[in-house]
Formats: sequence, C-alpha cells, structure tokens
Amino acid sequence: FFSEPMVPFNGTDQGTASSSSALPSVPQSQSRKEVRTVGQWYPMRRQHHRPDPVSGTCTVVIGDRLFWFAGLLADAEQCSNELWVYLFKNEEWSQPACEGPQPYFVFGHTMVHIGSVIVIHGGKEGGKTASDRMFLLHYQRSPMLWQELTPKGLNPGPRWGHTAIVIDPVPMTPKWSAVHAVRPAGKGVLYFAGMNNLDGPLNDLWFFDPAAESWTKLVPEPSAQPQPRRRHTAVLHKDLMCIFGGMSNMQTTEYRRDLAALHLPTLQWHPLPALHHQYGARTGHVAEAYNGCMWVFGGFSQTPDRSKVLSNSLFCFNFETEVWSRVSTAPSREPISYHDHEPRAAEVDGVSCIDAAAFREILRSPPVPRQCTRPHARTMASAFMHDGCLYITGGRDRKTTIACDFYIPLPARPQTLLELVAQYIVDHGIPCEDVLPPQMTEVMKRMPRMPRPTDCGPSGGWDWSSIYNQGGP
Repeated sequence: FFSEPMVPFNGTDQGTASSSSALPSVPQSQSRKEVRTVGQWYPMRRQHHRPDPVSGTCTVVIGDRLFWFAGLLADAEQCSNELWVYLFKNEEWSQPACEGPQPYFVFGHTMVHIGSVIVIHGGKEGGKTASDRMFLLHYQRSPMLWQELTPKGLNPGPRWGHTAIVIDPVPMTPKWSAVHAVRPAGKGVLYFAGMNNLDGPLNDLWFFDPAAESWTKLVPEPSAQPQPRRRHTAVLHKDLMCIFGGMSNMQTTEYRRDLAALHLPTLQWHPLPALHHQYGARTGHVAEAYNGCMWVFGGFSQTPDRSKVLSNSLFCFNFETEVWSRVSTAPSREPISYHDHEPRAAEVDGVSCIDAAAFREILRSPPVPRQCTRPHARTMASAFMHDGCLYITGGRDRKTTIACDFYIPLPARPQTLLELVAQYIVDHGIPCEDVLPPQMTEVMKRMPRMPRPTDCGPSGGWDWSSIYNQGGP
C-alpha cells in the first residue's frame, strides 16, 4: 500500500477529498523531478537563509507559497515575531518586506488564510501571558501590510493553545442567526477552546467575521460537547469540524484521546471513535485532513502510570469507515545531519522515554554529529499539506527545538476495511491461513514487505496495490 510511486501532477493544490475506488496515487510537486514513494519520509532541503528552529509556530499554504509566523525559540524563554515565506517551486525561504505595525512576539497562536488576508489571533505573548491580540496580513500587497485589529463588543478574551478553521460559506441555518444579524456573513473563522490566564482550559465556540471585524459567540447543542482542552487539533472534513486530543487540566496530567465532530449547520456535537492505542491520548500533536482521512503525528502522550512520553508515530482516521490505523512508514534514504548532545532515547512504538536526571546529564555532554532519517519524536510542531505530501516542521523535544524537517507522500485514497483488517493480521502475527481464504493467503505471501522501521514499533507494511494487481479480492 505504501510502495506505489507517485505520478506526474499538474501542480495545483490538493484539498480534502472523498475516498475513491481507484488505486492509490499521489501527485508529484513540479519542484521534484524524481519519483517519490508513498509512505516514505523525505527531508526538506536545508538552507542557511531560513527561519530559526522554533516550536509552537503557525503556517499557512497559499498556492505554491508557505507563510510561516513566530514561535518559541530554542531557549523556551523568548519568542520570534518573524514572517517568512517558503516557495515550494524553488525550495527557498525569504523574508518579505512589510509595512504597518510590528506584530507581537508569540507562540501557541492561530493562523488561517481567508480571502485576501491571513488572520492571526491569540497565543502566549512573549511566551508568558495569554493574549487576545489579532493581526491581519494583507499578503497580496507589495510590500505586504500588517494591520492590528481591535474588534469592539463581546470577544473571546485572551487565550492560547486554541484552534481555528475557516468556514466558507457560513451556514444559513437558525443556529447561525446571531452571526447573520450583524451582517450577512459569507465566510469567517471558527475558534474553539484553548486556555486563558485565569480559568484554565476552555470549550467555548466563537466566530469571527473579518469583513465586519466582529465576534459572535455560538451556542452549540449541549449534548456530547467535548471537555475543555488546550493544545488539541481541529480539521475540517466536509461540514464537520473535528476535534482530537489535547490537555484537559492546568497540571499537564490529563491527556485526551477522544475525537468529536461538530456538525456546522446544526452546531450539534457527535462523538467519533477514540484512539484506543497504548499511547493514543496525546497533546501538542499536529493533524491535517486529506482525502477522506485525518492524519495525526507526534505530540506528548502518556504511559499507563501517567509518565510523559514523546511520539513520532503517524496515525490515520478514516472518516468513511470510522476506523483508526497506525501508519507504517519507511525511513528516508537521504539522512539529515545535525549536532546533538547524546543519541536520542530508545523509542518504543514511536515513543521516546527518558527521565529528568538523564536530561541534565545529556546537556553536560559535548554535542556530536548525528543523522536522522525520519522525524524525531516531538511536540508543538507545525504540519501542512502540499501536493499530496504531509510536511512536519519544527517543534521541540524535551531539550530544545528540532531543526530536521521532513515530508511524506500520502495515498490518494484511504485504506479500505479489507486493507485495515489485513494490516491488523500482519501487525499482530496472526497466521493468515486461520482467518483468510486460501487464495487471499497466497496473494499476501507474495507481497513484498516495506523496510521495517527502527523506531516505529512492530508494524511493518504490505504493498497493498499488489492485491489489486494480482487479482486479489
């Protein structure tokens, strides 16, 4: 399933799409001439002129450009307020000229693209205090223009670790009448949860109309409403806003594994299957929706005794089958070189475990050159989709920020239920002849295995396209 080569592509961006019965295929960026393999990690080209490694940054993809803003620097004490633009075609970073008020130094904010502006809201200003500041970046102007907004009236107040998605068009239903009472809203930004300076994690819902510069508090149906949380993720799938994971208290001891979907026209919450994996509960992870699936990477998780662990596993939730699966990936053939104090802690099932005393000893040791062939376990990274590839950039481990950035081509359709069952059989070592028809067993025996990852647990991988190519069911 993860060994099918990518096919030439015309260069347009890919969004969330429904599943298809066609064989998996993934587009190829025009900036990459060689064929890319689905399910294999590839390093982003490293340059001297690029942003400093940060965690808690935000990114937005618009066409062939990536916009990158702010984040927490390596010392975890200072924040950036820099704006960078990455051009996928040339694989180059640049800092655009900007006019207007200087934006704030922040991390844990939100950043979305709507119309001709990029909207930035909230976060921890200076890395210390939750903020309610809001900036617009008019990116189509030359030079670009920063504008700070001060919306009047009721507003959500300071917060960080919240999420935002763009609603376009805004539903014309009774639940949205308060929004349309201000003015007939065509599109806007929906914000959920986060944490303020006083009350801890939140679970409220707010809509912002950039054209009217107005906030509206939305009141969803109370049934199945998610618990308050911060540092969760939100993705948009059709008319659903899907919330996953996060942290539900102020002490960092209660991580969430639940998945909930808000039906936008009715503002009704619906529970979806939770991630029942040993390290399923997580916070500080990243998630993107693509081709009928939600793809989840990294973050802090917990052991049964509530110890904190870091993950670099990739999980997939199929919206059609409502099934979670852990994705087996292949390491890059192009290692990234970097300097580290000590070899990374041994990782079990993609999870890195090490105690505080060991960290202090690590920091006393001199840095030595290392190489990595897949993303390190990390939290507070940034993720984005472009040309059928999931990019993982930045973030931090328990020591410092991480500078090795990777992308992975994703399949053009989600796995079928048959493929998920067969993968489960393979991963758990169940004898095929006990559960499958003989003809299916023979097909599976002929399928090549993917290279077994060294730090992603026991899951191998099958070339699922062989099932179709060889006449399997």
